[in-house]
Amino acid sequence: MPYFLIGFLLVFIIVCCKIYSRLSSNRKAHNLGEDGERLIVEGLKQLRGGKIRILQNMYLPKNKNGDTTEIDIVMIRNSGIYVIESKNYSGWIFGSGEGSTWTQCLGGGKNIHRYYFQNPVYQNKLHIRCIKEYLNLKNVPVYSVIVFSERCRLQKVEVSKRDAYVIKLSAVIDLMKKLHNRNKKRLTTRQVNAIYKQLAPRTHVSRVVKRKHIAKIKKSKRAKEKKAKQKLKKR
Repeated sequence: MPYFLIGFLLVFIIVCCKIYSRLSSNRKAHNLGEDGERLIVEGLKQLRGGKIRILQNMYLPKNKNGDTTEIDIVMIRNSGIYVIESKNYSGWIFGSGEGSTWTQCLGGGKNIHRYYFQNPVYQNKLHIRCIKEYLNLKNVPVYSVIVFSERCRLQKVEVSKRDAYVIKLSAVIDLMKKLHNRNKKRLTTRQVNAIYKQLAPRTHVSRVVKRKHIAKIKKSKRAKEKKAKQKLKKR
């Protein structure tokens, strides 16, 4: 077999392996995300008291250009609307309410690997703004809740409760009970059902909308990771 053909086959195999590895990694991350959301919803379904409606993976318009934002979980009950962002991460988590990105640290010693992700507090602020605009809401409590998995450690997370509640999965039920008991009768059962009916169709958007949304996220993520790394190099 000619050497150039052998070289071509080797390059082809390496490229295929890299593509497969990336696809497997993306699939694994997607599955972990779904697992995190599923566990949260299972917890929410244990809640009692009044009418409770739950929506998952909702796509709402965020501007006039046709861009969308995806909301992991929305719970509607008599005490208000709960906008929940699921972060099924492992490792140590560092972040604040002000920084544009948060940090996930994996490994230890000299083998620590840092990964950067969008500040979930800012992320959920956008989600809440989009919900309020879409529903034209006024005087309805909307709670921002960020839920991390039990596989991580919130090492240094500084967020005001006025901005968001940042908790781990095990604290979901207790927090929901506490917030509900503060404002039990802000929405009637009829209003809860009306809001649910208005939002429900946004969980069944077309594949085109989903693909466009994912492409935007990937592009934004690459840009933010590059910017964060450049800041670290300057220190």
